[in-house]
Amino acid sequence: MLRRILVLLPFFVGLAGAQEFRSTLSGRITDPSGAAVPNAKVTATKSDTNSRFETVANSGGLYTLPFLPPGPYDLTAEASGFKTYVQTGIQIGSDTRVAQDIILNIGAATESVTVTSDAPQLDSVSASAGQVITTHEVESLPVNGRAPMDLAVLGYGVVNTGVRDQNRPFENSGFSTFAMGGAASGANAALLDGVPNVGTLGTSGTRISFSPPVDSVVDVKVEAFNVDASYGGFGGGTVEITTKGGTNQLHGSASEFNQVSKLAATPFFTNAAGSQKPPYRQNLWSMTVGGPVWIPKVINGKNRLFFFFTYEGFQDAYATPAYFTVPTAAEVQGDFSHLLSLNNAQKNYTLYDPNTAVLSVTIAFSGQHYPAESSKPDRH
Repeated sequence: MLRRILVLLPFFVGLAGAQEFRSTLSGRITDPSGAAVPNAKVTATKSDTNSRFETVANSGGLYTLPFLPPGPYDLTAEASGFKTYVQTGIQIGSDTRVAQDIILNIGAATESVTVTSDAPQLDSVSASAGQVITTHEVESLPVNGRAPMDLAVLGYGVVNTGVRDQNRPFENSGFSTFAMGGAASGANAALLDGVPNVGTLGTSGTRISFSPPVDSVVDVKVEAFNVDASYGGFGGGTVEITTKGGTNQLHGSASEFNQVSKLAATPFFTNAAGSQKPPYRQNLWSMTVGGPVWIPKVINGKNRLFFFFTYEGFQDAYATPAYFTVPTAAEVQGDFSHLLSLNNAQKNYTLYDPNTAVLSVTIAFSGQHYPAESSKPDRH
């Protein structure tokens, strides 16, 4: 049975909740002697979309670039009397606060100093403790069931409290079986692109509302300890999944994961009992495509407008074991005297009509021998 069809169009913007999946880059700009360089122009350029985020350092040389979508960035800083500073290959994850100090060398603005090392991923700006499961890790790590929430158990401070042999896209409660930061299992916050992604199950804890296809995920942010006031109301940590958007390059993917019982071994106890393994088939397939919106002679969305589409389908077929209780030949005739042999000191039994579950008769045994007619209640 087809379980899910998903279409994501990130160029439509939705706002909900107080949480934020975008990140902040900040730091201090100094000269080689350590003195602050005020009024320096700082620009962060998202290299895959050419989106530019600009600011100017204050009188103390401090700068802040908020609301940066996760992805690769190039950072430049310019000030009169100094060489232009250029740093490439900065990878910023979801909901992180990255500190990057800049040292400007004296020289002409037409000259530049290029730094190719990445910004430190250690968050020294906030007191929250967590880590980002990066795009490369999301794409490379095996996930049985193709559910990105299962990657949350890889974060430090996270303890698995369930069986994670397989969590398929629709098994929402199975994604929540972990504890964070010493809190109880199911007390955690789950976010999707900054929006709460938690259903309600009364006292049974957290249940994820929706699990996006793993091929559509940028990263998974896991914070065992979060001091941000916008994440109040949860007793544990936070797990935030950020989905992909289009870029200037046309990219796509296709995948299929198939499991059939003919290629699987027979379970040990099934084999020991001389039984045959039940037939089983499972097929999960998906595709993604994203890039700039381009309509010939109408619009060229490069550097401006992008789209992203993902589709995931799931089919399975398997035998489900069922257990039934049927009356004995004597019970069919209305003889329930065998109940005397059961360990029930009061010898009281309540019988219900199996078709309606309505009380039919109550039989009370007070001796060891009963005439046949006393053990034959009316049957409905």
